[in-house]
Amino acid sequence: PFHTTRLVLPELSSRGEPREFQASPLLLPAPTQVPQPAGRVASLLESHAIQLCRHTGRDRPGDEDWVHRAPRHPTQEDTRAQRQRLQKHLAEHLRQTWGRPGAPAQARDLGELLQAWGVGARTGAPKGSRFTHSEKFTFHPEPEVQAAQVCDVPAPSQQPEQDTRAAQEQELESLREQLEGVNRNIEEVEGNMKTLGINLVQVEAERRQSELNVAEREQVLRLKSRAAELLPDGAANLAKLQLVVESSAQRVIHLAGQWEKHRVPLLAEYRHLRKLQDCRELESSRRLAEIQELHQSVRAAAEEARRKEEVYKQLVSELETLPRDVSRLAYTQRILEIVGNIRKQKEEITKILSDTKELQKEINSLSGKLDRTFAVTDELVFKDAKKDDAVRKAYKYLAALHENCSQLIQTIEDTGTIMREVRDLEEQIETEMGKKTLSNLEKIREDYRALRQENASLLGRVR
Repeated sequence: PFHTTRLVLPELSSRGEPREFQASPLLLPAPTQVPQPAGRVASLLESHAIQLCRHTGRDRPGDEDWVHRAPRHPTQEDTRAQRQRLQKHLAEHLRQTWGRPGAPAQARDLGELLQAWGVGARTGAPKGSRFTHSEKFTFHPEPEVQAAQVCDVPAPSQQPEQDTRAAQEQELESLREQLEGVNRNIEEVEGNMKTLGINLVQVEAERRQSELNVAEREQVLRLKSRAAELLPDGAANLAKLQLVVESSAQRVIHLAGQWEKHRVPLLAEYRHLRKLQDCRELESSRRLAEIQELHQSVRAAAEEARRKEEVYKQLVSELETLPRDVSRLAYTQRILEIVGNIRKQKEEITKILSDTKELQKEINSLSGKLDRTFAVTDELVFKDAKKDDAVRKAYKYLAALHENCSQLIQTIEDTGTIMREVRDLEEQIETEMGKKTLSNLEKIREDYRALRQENASLLGRVR
């Protein structure tokens, strides 16, 4: 299928001169208006067909409506109707132009037919662009030669039908060759336009670079001109320049002194804050270690309580498995004592844990108060230490006191830890000594013998 594009052609005035400008933009050549090369021939044929139909419709105003629908692509329903209508108008135009079959030859030739169709040139020499003139000189023959060729064409009524077809094919071939030549010229012009566009970009870049170079040179020239203006009175100007340099140096020295005045207190404050940060990090690490130790002790106590709870459950289950009718008052009493001891130990462990938590909270509260008090005192003393030497010494003593107090607290905590470990070891020693393993083992053996005897007596009774 052929895809056509609506072509915008120059309108012809009464003097026969084409208008090269319409609505202010430059009118492009007809082949350039079609983006696809394959649709140029179809677009040109469609444009000529529309011109023919408009020319034919001047005498019949009632048939002009279908001409306005011709530039668009026809739908599938009205394609056949439009083709039949176009064939009808072409046949009618040919009959009006060449006369009826068998009539004498008219004085109209091919040049008049082309002129009637709007393809040939009209009165006067049209004024066109450079591309139009080049195309005209390249592909259009001389007017005399063209007139001779047109006059040499015999009337269709006097030629056989085969000669007419051959002439039409030859003319169509020549038109195709001319169209190909025009397309080649258009492609060459497009290539030249692209090359010129690239050259234009390069020239623009060179122009901008030249403008930059000119601006730099103007700046240098301006400086040199000012220096040249100062040359006649060189000594005075040199003295002025020396004064400016000296004033700039003095200003730099003054700014450096001001910077030192601001830098020294800032540096002292930075060092002080860095020291506080180090102290806080040490305190945080110490407290973290204490918390970890406390967690470990809590986990150990919980594990011990869990183990004793399991022993208690096991003893209770063994008690339930024993026969109910046997008098075991001593064993029951011992089991109850063990359970009571376990409960007492559990209560003591819970009390110790709660006391430890309360003590830890109190220690943390006192430590926080101490840190806040020291921070406020340090800030107040540090503000006055800049002005008075006695206050500066007091600040140093305060820092030393704080450090000694921290060391003393650490020593007390270490001493408490050691004492707690010693107490735990003493309790373990007392526990081991109070166990009386041998005597307990003998008691267990006696109980076992008594239990076997009772079981044997019970079995004898059952039998």
